[in-house]
Amino acid sequence: MTAAPQASPPYDGPAWLQPLHARWQTLAPRERRMVTLAAWAVGAVLLWLIAVAPALRTLAAAPTERARLDAQLDEMRTLAGEAAALRAAPQIAPAQADAALRAATERLGPTARLEPQADRMVLRFSGVSGPAFAAWLTEVRAGARARVLQAELLQEAAAGATAAPAAAASAPGAAPAVTYTGTVALALGGGR
Repeated sequence: MTAAPQASPPYDGPAWLQPLHARWQTLAPRERRMVTLAAWAVGAVLLWLIAVAPALRTLAAAPTERARLDAQLDEMRTLAGEAAALRAAPQIAPAQADAALRAATERLGPTARLEPQADRMVLRFSGVSGPAFAAWLTEVRAGARARVLQAELLQEAAAGATAAPAAAASAPGAAPAVTYTGTVALALGGGR
């Protein structure tokens, strides 16, 4: 003897769900189980895609990101130490700062010239190698207590063609294939 199907209670939910409820009631118990199982599977996939997978990706990337941020923090601390050391350096006379700046600029060669402008000095140069420019910048910061206010640099190939690739300059044992042309505005005397 089979049990008679139970009558379902009347639907009292939102009106927009009424057609779905009616369709659910027409399904056989086996079909209801299959639809319920499919809904759980779709829910599990959505839970994985929305919550679990992004969290696992974040956890997997965390050590690399932390190492990158630690290196960045170390660099910032080094720069802060250098800035503090430069601030603590004794003031120098304007004439001495001017002389140190001119001496450093002479080492860049004949294509570099200084021009005084109001409260700053402007260096205009062309065909200067990256290492020579970096050494000049270090020297004027330490010797003349100069602070860069503005800089415009254009990378050029050694033969004069513009926009040379930076990788060409890094070939071991090769002469610098890249030079720079531009202007640098400086404040003298350790202006802070």
